[in-house]
Amino acid sequence: KPRTTDKLYYDLSLNQALYRWGTITRGIESAKIRQSIEEGNLRLGYLALAAEVRTTYLRIIQKNRSVKKARLYLSILQETLDATEQKRADNLASEAELFTAQLDRDKAEVDLLIIEESLLGDIEIYARLLGAENRDASAFPLDYDAPNYESDLPILESIAHRFLSSDDPRNTAIVNIEKQIKVNENNVHAHRVALRPTVSLIAGTTQDERDDTLTAITRYQYSWTYAGVSVYWPIFDGFGAKSRLKAGLARLRADELNLQMQKDALSGNVQATLRSVKRLALSIKVEKMKLSSAESHLSLTKEQLAQGDTSESAVQVAELSLDNAAISLMSTSYYYWAEMMKLLELTETDPILNDVPTPIK
Repeated sequence: KPRTTDKLYYDLSLNQALYRWGTITRGIESAKIRQSIEEGNLRLGYLALAAEVRTTYLRIIQKNRSVKKARLYLSILQETLDATEQKRADNLASEAELFTAQLDRDKAEVDLLIIEESLLGDIEIYARLLGAENRDASAFPLDYDAPNYESDLPILESIAHRFLSSDDPRNTAIVNIEKQIKVNENNVHAHRVALRPTVSLIAGTTQDERDDTLTAITRYQYSWTYAGVSVYWPIFDGFGAKSRLKAGLARLRADELNLQMQKDALSGNVQATLRSVKRLALSIKVEKMKLSSAESHLSLTKEQLAQGDTSESAVQVAELSLDNAAISLMSTSYYYWAEMMKLLELTETDPILNDVPTPIK
């Protein structure tokens, strides 16, 4: 007849690695390096976020002014269409002229809707970037001051020169690659020694109960305590360690090649970006002259209107020209600031990094 009994059983053991060919130490080192890499990625993330917030804000202002211009242009074409319809009614304009006026007006309305939709999209992006609620387009200005490139350029040239004159120009992106190479070297070492014997210190204690008779008259407890040194030596793992070693070496070589390419490209990118900033500074100078001319033309046209020497439509055309000049200057300024931010990002001299607690290590 089956019978059941209660018994006390336990088995406690401890295992302390004594020698693992340096894999434990290297594993701890790799974990610390990975933490440092993530800190570097946080630093790069702040730079990317700052650049996106800035450029999105500039785009919103530029598109806000473009919407104003598009509405003015639509108003002018609507007046032209109304005049053409009246002429057609008086048989002073052809069907072709009326069709062209209607087509131009409708196309301007479509263009206005496209610009407004793009503006709203950028405002939504801006709100998400800042974690804030959407704001109406009227909350944003219609223009911004052009860059003061005359004071900017000496500072940017000094930053680029100081960065390029260092013995080993580097930024967080390159430092992260160097750290990843060290991690891969540790991984390769672990794969090399995977089939070597390892030594551990073991200790433990065990207790159990049993009986050797059918009637369970003779029942006894037994326990033992042990300590010693164990050696574990895997002989064959189906070539798994060899395959992992080859894959690790391939990743290591790829990172080493990527590091060299990034180092070679960094100095060239800094120099090219500085040249681009200088070229855009000259473009801003030209656009400022165009804007000044458009402002003078509008002022003169308004004076002529007050004297009765021109029409209201001429003033609207002058205002449209001023909007075009302002938008062109803002567009050039946008690219100037974008290139300037790229230079500060490459050299990691952006003031935003003063608030990021993860310096290059």
